[in-house]
Amino acid sequence: MSENFLALLKMEYTVVRAVFHFNELSVQSNQKPRRKTPEYWAFVLREYPELAEYFTGWAALPTRAWVQLLSEQPQFSEYCTHWAGFSQEDWRVLLRQQPELIRLCPCPDSPAVLSGLLGSGSLSPDEVDTTHFGLEDWFWAVKYNPDVWPSCPCQDAFTREMWWSMLNTMPQLAGECPFIKAFQDTEWKLLIHQHPELIVMCGNKWFCFSVKNR
Repeated sequence: MSENFLALLKMEYTVVRAVFHFNELSVQSNQKPRRKTPEYWAFVLREYPELAEYFTGWAALPTRAWVQLLSEQPQFSEYCTHWAGFSQEDWRVLLRQQPELIRLCPCPDSPAVLSGLLGSGSLSPDEVDTTHFGLEDWFWAVKYNPDVWPSCPCQDAFTREMWWSMLNTMPQLAGECPFIKAFQDTEWKLLIHQHPELIVMCGNKWFCFSVKNR
């Protein structure tokens, strides 16, 4: 398992935890950077695409800002000149939300890209060559598209951290999770806050009762 992948899982947990504690479930859409950096303008254009006609800083947007912007406003792809800087992971993230942009991808057959398309639901497992899929590729596909689960050959290989991340987006897979009784109270608190229906799966009845009644 790569260090970048582990870092992504840790970042997801940290973000969810921060959102829970500060009770700002809309933080991603309502909290913009204070300084007028390229990331600031990417935020503005995501929220107010009609302002694009007044924007002249397209070339200054870094790759990460482009991925975030195009994930919500794919029509701005005509302004992007950073395609060569997109990593396969960037394409995976982007295509999961905007699979139609596959026409611009220089590596459409890579496992990362194909897992993004599977996660988007635009393709079924029968339509994708998963021969070279690794654990991370299957993880991203299942995490965002539970229909992929029956076709996943590495169901027993997912770690506890992977399962928590998958349940955070796909709680309907809770019945398949072998670590369902191993999550810590903090992890359960975050899951139940996101998906109250999971309270029936929590093993700590007193803890779950206290969470439910807050």
